Amino acid sequence: MSNEQASSPSETSLEHTSVNPQTGAELFHAIDLAFDYRGDVTLGLKSGGSVGGYVFGRCYDETDGFVEVFLDGKQEPRVIRYRDIEAIHFSGEDTAIRKSWEA
Repeated sequence: MSNEQASSPSETSLEHTSVNPQTGAELFHAIDLAFDYRGDVTLGLKSGGSVGGYVFGRCYDETDGFVEVFLDGKQEPRVIRYRDIEAIHFSGEDTAIRKSWEA
C-alpha cells in the first residue's frame, strides 16, 4: 500500500489507497489500519454495496468481529461484521497528514 501523494516518509498516508484482503489475517490488519486512520473510509461489502464513514470502534476474536462506523451525515453508528467486508478504501482526507505535532 503506497500513496503517491506523500512526499516524505514522515508524511506517508493511506489517503486514497485501497486494500482488498485475501485472508483473515490481512482483513484484521486492514481493519486495524482503518481504525487508526484519521479520516473516513469506504467499506466495500460482499453484498455489492458500500458503507462510508469514520471507523471509531472494533471488536474481534479468533473467528469474527465487527467494526463500528459513524456514517457520513448520520448520528447513529452502524455495526459492520468483518465477514461482510470485501475491501477498504481510505477515501477521506487524512486530517493529520502534513501537520506537525506542535501544530
